[in-house]
Amino acid sequence: MTLNAADQATAARLLAEAGQYHKEAAALYAALSDDPFYALLEARAVHPSGPHAAMMGYFGYSIVEGERFGRIICAEDGAGASIWTLPLTAEEAARKARDKALVLEACLGPDSLSAYQELNANMSDLTGPLINSDDWYLSILGLHPDHQGRGLGARLVEPVLREAETAGVSTYLETWSPRNKSFYARLGFQELGEITEPLTGLPYWVMGRAAAG
Repeated sequence: MTLNAADQATAARLLAEAGQYHKEAAALYAALSDDPFYALLEARAVHPSGPHAAMMGYFGYSIVEGERFGRIICAEDGAGASIWTLPLTAEEAARKARDKALVLEACLGPDSLSAYQELNANMSDLTGPLINSDDWYLSILGLHPDHQGRGLGARLVEPVLREAETAGVSTYLETWSPRNKSFYARLGFQELGEITEPLTGLPYWVMGRAAAG
C-alpha cells in the first residue's frame, strides 16, 4: 500500500505514542526476537535505522494497540508486558486492521507488512476452529531474559485471567516454543492443538483456558 499524506500523519502519530513504551518494547524484542513470527518480520523489514529499530516500532505500537483494543499489563520497571485483544465490533476490527497496516508500512516496509498479513491470515484461519469468537486472546507476552525465572511472567498475565474469570469468558494464546507450554499449563491453559503454519513451515501450539464454571 502507498501512504498518502493523511496516512503518513496517522502512522507518525501512532508511532509517537508507541515511543512512550521504549523500555517495554526493548524487553519484548530481547525476549521474542528468535520467535519465528517476529524473526520473519525482522528479516523482511526495511527501516532507515535498520531492522532492530523497525521491530522496536512494531512492539511499541503493539502495546498502544492493546491499550486501544484490549488490555495491557506492563512490568513496573519496563522489563516486559502482556498484550491482550478482546472481541471487537466490525467497526473496531476494521479500524484496528487499518491502523496496524499503516504503522507496519511506515516502520517495517511493504515486504514485512505483506508477511505479517499472510502470517496473521494463516493463523486466524488455522486457529479459528479451536476457539470461540468471544474468547480473549493473549497476543503477546514477553519478559526480558535478565528478569525471567522470578515469577514476573505470571504476574503479567494473572490480572487479566482473573478479569476473564469474572466475566465468564475463556482465553487462548498461540506459542511457537514448546518450552513455553509448561509455563502456560501452570496458569491453567491446556493444549488445544499443534498446527504447522504454511509460510514458515514451522509448528505452533494453541492453548486455551476455559471460562470459570
